[in-house]
Amino acid sequence: MASPGPSLPLGAAPDWVPADVRSWNDTTQVRKAAGSLRAKEKYDFQRACLPYLQTVLDGDAIEVPEMGGWDAAGIDHLAWAEDGRRLRAVVQCKGFGVAQHEIGGAQAAQCVRSIRRFQESGLTTDAYVLLHNRENKDTGFHDAVTSALIALQRSGAAGWVDLWDRKRLLGMVCARLSELVERAWRRQSDDLRGRMNALLGEDHLTEVPLSAGTYHFSGNDLVGAFEATTKLADPAHELMSGGGGKGLRLLLGGFGYGKTAAALRISQILGREALYIPAALLRADHSGGRALLRQVIDPVALLEQIPDADMQAIEPLAEVVSEKLLRRPRGDILLVVDGLDEAPLAHRRNGVAQILNEVSDVRVPVLLTMRTEFWHAKHEELAGALSPHPYAGARMSAVELRPWADPEIRSLIARARSRAGETGEVEAGHNLSELLDLIGREPFAALYEDIPRRPLFLQLLISDVAAEGVRRLDPVTLMDSWVARKLRRDLLNPELISPGGDHRPPLVSAGESLDTALARSWDLMDTAAGQTLPAEPVAGTEPDLGSSVRWDSLVAVLPWLETRRDLGAVSTQTLLLPLGPHKAGRAPRLVFAHRAFQEFFAARHVLIEGRPLDGTIPPAVREWTGRMSAIGYP
Repeated sequence: MASPGPSLPLGAAPDWVPADVRSWNDTTQVRKAAGSLRAKEKYDFQRACLPYLQTVLDGDAIEVPEMGGWDAAGIDHLAWAEDGRRLRAVVQCKGFGVAQHEIGGAQAAQCVRSIRRFQESGLTTDAYVLLHNRENKDTGFHDAVTSALIALQRSGAAGWVDLWDRKRLLGMVCARLSELVERAWRRQSDDLRGRMNALLGEDHLTEVPLSAGTYHFSGNDLVGAFEATTKLADPAHELMSGGGGKGLRLLLGGFGYGKTAAALRISQILGREALYIPAALLRADHSGGRALLRQVIDPVALLEQIPDADMQAIEPLAEVVSEKLLRRPRGDILLVVDGLDEAPLAHRRNGVAQILNEVSDVRVPVLLTMRTEFWHAKHEELAGALSPHPYAGARMSAVELRPWADPEIRSLIARARSRAGETGEVEAGHNLSELLDLIGREPFAALYEDIPRRPLFLQLLISDVAAEGVRRLDPVTLMDSWVARKLRRDLLNPELISPGGDHRPPLVSAGESLDTALARSWDLMDTAAGQTLPAEPVAGTEPDLGSSVRWDSLVAVLPWLETRRDLGAVSTQTLLLPLGPHKAGRAPRLVFAHRAFQEFFAARHVLIEGRPLDGTIPPAVREWTGRMSAIGYP
């Protein structure tokens, strides 16, 4: 039974002690870790605790040498304060070899002797913890050790004292991981916004052309449809009109219609951090629904202070913590699963239903984005494949983004012109004024066809006109010009992409030219896109691009990459990004920053390599190759 004796902890809690420590013993991962600690004795237990203490103490825990002066002073692990002059934490470990029911006076005496050795050593610490591998169930043991700890605190040798069993330690670790994972989510959210703004600009319209719809979950089916008419409205308002709490939302649109930008704006309007998940992470070989969120979120790679050597112990706990955080009601997170049509799992039979079933008990809003044509192709599959209970009676708001009309095009260009005026870019402002004068007139359509109807391409067009002036452009020339200008700008202005501005271009060595760097950037993107093309046709299905490419497969084709393994640096000189955080010991993967870029470079690869336009070429890539061939490109 629980001890009625003196109460711990005692003293003002140090800043590294989590404020909310709850039991995590209902999870398999924590029970397994607790069982492993229970089996460790003496020095093996002391060493096994180090990764967990590293996590709680922000990587500052140090294991002291056996039989040395620190050990003689009743210290197994310690952590120094930032000034290096005082101890901020001391931990004494006891790995008992007796069973739980045998814990008693002898074990208590061991603990008391160690506590008194520290008290008599003349050392002081901000916090002292007695940590053991059993449970605090025996009243005599608990009271004897607690009394010694209270005496230690009252002597002034320790400002804060506590008695931890192995489960208390793991509870502390999970609570600390909760804080670290949430911090990583926010950093990830900020990084995404910055990356998207740097890539396509910060100008976004509030009201855009869209069609709204509503779907209802009925049994294990999903029924509903979109309105037949297009209206000018705010996609954020349309999607969240049913309330900002738990539930699914669906955002559709053709390529280049601004789905990712709209999703991020929705999170800002709600005052929530966007926990952004590239759907390309959802592997086709995935099985077991409850592991899906852990697979996608991958929090461990975001925890920078945890050494690689500790990952084996910490990773299972970090994964279950991240999953549980989403399964508790909260008002500050929006889960965005972006580009479901790029998920290998979604292309499997009933793959979309599997994803919907997995996120059914997430207690935060979930926003799914995908291309319109993919949703309509997969909607019929959902009949009979959804779990009936989680969604019983629920409805799902849906928005389909539509092509832009002249008023929206004019508004975005006007914003860009105003910004050019504010920053003193006189020539750019003049060029954009000339472009504004053409809207609604025949020359505008003759120069640009339907390019401006898609927000992505309109952003590219604005960038091109600001730099080059009004000129006739087809989509191929526009994309080629924009990519070349962006890469050259980043190479010539490293301060835009690297703090301090002294970052060497990652794709060249010292002494190699700017032209060499640009050529390697294009080669890398051509090769990466080519490796996402299907190797052979699949009967009864349209060919589609793979979602990502392995780093080692790129090195096999481009050997000069072998010595340039800085993925962050590579992403500044191409349109490729690391797929999720990279875990030590696992082959890195890269994805294109936007599907349109991937399709463009895949078409270039097809034409450069002379690949036949057979059943392995996706329709969107085939459309690009047709446009390219018509103008003699590349």
